Amino acid sequence: MPYLVWIDLSGPDTQADDELAGAQVPELVLELVQAGWEVTAPVLDDEDEDDDEGPELLDVRVLGYPAGVFVGLAVDTDSIDVATALGASLGRHLRDAAPALMGWTVDSLRVDKATGPDAEGGWFPLLRDEPRPRFPVAEHLAWDLQRLCAQYLIGGAVRHLIDPTLRAPRAIDAADVVAGASTEHPWDRELAGALGGLLIAAGRVERELGIRGSIVGRGEGDPALAQALVDAVRREIDTLSTEHDEDDVDMRGHAVLDRFMAEHQLTWQDTADGERRSRQQFRALLWAGLRALATMTHSIQGESRSPWMWLAVLDDSPLVEWLADQDVLANLAENGDKPEIVRTIDVSFRGDDESLSDLAAQAPSFGFSVLEREEAEGETFLFLACEQGTDEASIRALTLKCLQIELLFDVEYDGWGCTAETGLIH
Repeated sequence: MPYLVWIDLSGPDTQADDELAGAQVPELVLELVQAGWEVTAPVLDDEDEDDDEGPELLDVRVLGYPAGVFVGLAVDTDSIDVATALGASLGRHLRDAAPALMGWTVDSLRVDKATGPDAEGGWFPLLRDEPRPRFPVAEHLAWDLQRLCAQYLIGGAVRHLIDPTLRAPRAIDAADVVAGASTEHPWDRELAGALGGLLIAAGRVERELGIRGSIVGRGEGDPALAQALVDAVRREIDTLSTEHDEDDVDMRGHAVLDRFMAEHQLTWQDTADGERRSRQQFRALLWAGLRALATMTHSIQGESRSPWMWLAVLDDSPLVEWLADQDVLANLAENGDKPEIVRTIDVSFRGDDESLSDLAAQAPSFGFSVLEREEAEGETFLFLACEQGTDEASIRALTLKCLQIELLFDVEYDGWGCTAETGLIH
C-alpha cells in the first residue's frame, strides 16, 4: 500500500513580508515536482541494487501558507523507510532547485500509510481547499421556520425530562439539545429566543389547570436556578409584572427572561468574559428553562405524547395544530385504526357563555351535534360531535373548519379526539 509523505518547508523571515513571492512558491514547487520525478530512491539492501527504477509518484498536493508550504506526495512503495528517505531527499532537492527557495528549510516530515484513492483517483483528502459555507445551513431557513424548529427541539427535550423512557420522535434527549445548541449557531440564539414565550404559555396553562408542582428532579444544571425561573414566571402570570399586553406571550417572556438573566449573571450573549464562559452561562440558562417547562407542563403529559402535541397545548398556530394532528393520526395507526371507517369524532371549544351559546345554536349548520357543556377549573367548554373518517384529508378539513369557527364565534378550539376503529367486532 502506498504512503503519503508530507513535507513542511518554511522560508526565511524576510519571506513573510514578501506577499508576492510567497504566493508564487506553491506553484513553483508544484512545477518542480511535476517537471520530473528525479529523486533517486535510496538503496536499503542488496536486493534493491538491481532495481534501477524508483517508486512511482501517484499524486501530489501543494498547500501554501504565510511564509511556508506543505508538499504532499503519494508514493507507490510498501516501505515506510523508502517513503521517509524520499521525503527527506525531495526536501533537499527543492531547496537547491530554484533560487526562489534559497534559504528555505525543512521543518517537519510526516509519513502516513495511504487508505486508497477516492472515486476520482485522488490520494489526498480535501484539506484547506475544501469549500466552506459562509453561514451555517440553518441560517438559510426563514426566521419563522427557525423559530418553529427551536420550539420543536424544546418540546422534545421537555418530553424527555417528563418521561425519559421515550425515544425520538416522541422525545429528544435533553442533554443532546443543550450540548448542541451551546456550540451550534443559530440554535443558541433561536432556542433562547423561543424559551421566553413558551415559559409564559406554560405558566398560563398551569394556572388554568390549577396545579403547581415543585421542580422536576430530572435534568442537569442547578435545580435552585430552575426553581427561581419557575417562581419568576409564576409571578408574571399572577401579577403581570411586565409592561406588555397579557396576550403578548413572546414579549412578556422576553422581558421576564432578560430580567432573570441579569439577576443571575447569565447574560450569555456578552462574550466579554470569553467564549467558554458564554457557553457555560447559556447551558445553565437552557437547563433551567427546560426544567421549568417540564415542571409547569407535567400535568398535560397525557395529552401531549409528542413534541408537536405538547406545543399545540401552548401555541394556537394552525400549522402547529396540523403537525400535532399528524402525530395523533400516527398514534391511531399504531393502534390498528382503519381511517376509512366512519366514527364519532368529538371536538371541544372554550370561551365565554354567550359565545359558546351562539356556537351551540349554529352547530348543526357546520355538521356538528351538541354533546355537552361543561365547566372545569373556572372555564366553560362546549363539546360537539360529527361523523367522519380519520384519513388525512378528512382531518385536515375538520381542523380548518374548527379554526374558522374560532374566528367566527370568538372561541378557542381545544382539539379533537376519537377511538381507534380496527373493524373488529368485540
